[in-house]
Amino acid sequence: MNKNLRARELLFKSVLFFLSALLVLFVFRVCFFFSFHPADTDYSLKDLLSATAMGLRVDAKWLCVFLIPAWVCVGLSFWREFFIKVAVFLSFIGLFLVCLFNCINFGFYSFYSSPINPIIFGFLQDDTKAIMHTLSADWPIFEYLFFLALGVVFPFLVCKLFPLRHFNEKGSKKKLIVLFCLLTLLFGVMVRGSLGKFPLRQEDYAVSSSSFLNSCVPNGLAAFYEANKARKALTLPSNPAQYLKEVGFKDEEQATKFLDSKIKANPVKAPSKAQNVVFIVMESMGRDVFVSHTESNNTLGSLKEELEHGYLFINGVSIQNGTFPSLEGLIFDTALSPISQSPYGRKKLSFSQILKFKDKGYKTIFLTGAPESWRQINETFHFYGFDKILGAATISNKYPEAEVGPWGIGDEWLFKYAEILVEQAEREHTPIFLMILSTSNHPPHHVPDGREVKPVAFDALPSWLKTQNKPEEVIPQLNTYQYASNQLGHFVSFLRIHGFLDNTIVAVTGDHNSRIRTEVNQNWHHVYGVPVIFWVPTSIRPNCVDHAEWVSHRDIFPTLEALALGVKTSSYLGRNIFDTDKFKYALSYNPVGRYGFGISKNGLIALNDDENTDCYSWHGDLLKRMNDCPKEMREASRVLRTQRALSNFKITSELKNNEK
Repeated sequence: MNKNLRARELLFKSVLFFLSALLVLFVFRVCFFFSFHPADTDYSLKDLLSATAMGLRVDAKWLCVFLIPAWVCVGLSFWREFFIKVAVFLSFIGLFLVCLFNCINFGFYSFYSSPINPIIFGFLQDDTKAIMHTLSADWPIFEYLFFLALGVVFPFLVCKLFPLRHFNEKGSKKKLIVLFCLLTLLFGVMVRGSLGKFPLRQEDYAVSSSSFLNSCVPNGLAAFYEANKARKALTLPSNPAQYLKEVGFKDEEQATKFLDSKIKANPVKAPSKAQNVVFIVMESMGRDVFVSHTESNNTLGSLKEELEHGYLFINGVSIQNGTFPSLEGLIFDTALSPISQSPYGRKKLSFSQILKFKDKGYKTIFLTGAPESWRQINETFHFYGFDKILGAATISNKYPEAEVGPWGIGDEWLFKYAEILVEQAEREHTPIFLMILSTSNHPPHHVPDGREVKPVAFDALPSWLKTQNKPEEVIPQLNTYQYASNQLGHFVSFLRIHGFLDNTIVAVTGDHNSRIRTEVNQNWHHVYGVPVIFWVPTSIRPNCVDHAEWVSHRDIFPTLEALALGVKTSSYLGRNIFDTDKFKYALSYNPVGRYGFGISKNGLIALNDDENTDCYSWHGDLLKRMNDCPKEMREASRVLRTQRALSNFKITSELKNNEK
């Protein structure tokens, strides 16, 4: 066969390979769509076609990016045939990586109801061995590997089986070079993804008002690329005031005056006696499983009885949607994460809310069932006001009989150790601020130490959970949910029976919703729903409490500071839950809108720019988009966006100053 004929066949096979690979990626999209498609759809056929077209552009772009080395070798093969083999090998590697990231994105979405986001970098920052154990125990690894192999092999089979011996041997080398140049030009256009002013970028992925359809647009590599950009986004802006300018304020003073005029928090009174504070963040304590508790589906255990003595706000939302982002969001009141693992993480940060208690003479302790080295908290949390960071190793030394799993020690032993710390604080007459992070209700879902649990029932779950999940996947989660809740209940019971609740404030919430797939679209109050619970000493108990009010993670520290320290929180932070102020919106930084969302009895506001503000009203338990945002909700939107902007401004300003 002459060189020109071989070159033409090679170009034809290259195009055939590319189209076959693009078909494979399209099949990935179809599987993704039908696997996670919500029952309640709110998009048109036009939206679906737009998402499909944009998805194909995204796939073509990233496929081309990873086939660039192979295409260069195709060109070099006109000079030396040896490069044909190199091109085949590099094509295999490129397609393998594209398909691999699609599989990862599929699994990530099944876990977090979101395409790949910065949480994925916790794979290296968390206990990587524990994550691998989780994946092998809970995920259908072999199914993923099978479809990965099938997707990679298919284009090569097509090229192998397709008949090619029909080319005319006549044809000039000049025409061949022109054809290669034209294909290279087309290749470059696809890499750019657009013929417009800007290349294909994240802003183009928003093709519909349906968050699910928008989630279908980026493939695994596109999502990972944006996640990596977001992770690096802590490379702070040169001028922190840009946060304020985005919402229409020239400086901090102007933004603060605006908030003070809109939020009329009442004065608070310091208690006559110093109160211990215990703040417990429960792994995966989501709202939906919490409210599904019945006699046949016992998800709460002994916690159910203790709720009678406390204040339960079931309408709560998390600040972020991952354990560590939520933890930093709670401690720093920020959407910027990860701060502690950035170059700024090993310096004293005055915006840490722990310092308010430390400055008042509290002994501050962070206690977790996870290893002390998890996310390097043993090295960084001292800078944020914690006197001690205690974890699985410390607890295991006290209770050597306790089982230690992939994510640490069981909540039973965690809370036993917490009891010791509270008793010690009482003996020493030194108030304690104890922040606890549990780990037992984490994949792989295994009840520690072989403890028995009471019956749970998949059928008792809300319908929107049952349609998205399988009983064999959910039952283990319900078991560990009950185990963790039961151990929490025993701890609160211990405090109550021994009289410690007479001068101890206890706050409890989940770090994020349960790891059970939920329909995302217009169900954000479920997707990000967590309970918020308080037990308050009789001497400082509030009088009027609306348990149906919507609250946020951001509201917990302001409430603790009001109750324990008599401190009225700044207006840019959250609000005292027990205050009677009229501004009742709970703010979450989870990405429903560009700046998060606000939620109240009036509905939900997706926080975008003023002209793009989306509002949703309640229709039973569903949120339905409104044609126009009412004036009251638009005003609330600006208040909430200003709170976030001012928080970002203050934190960024301090971090930038630490660079000097």
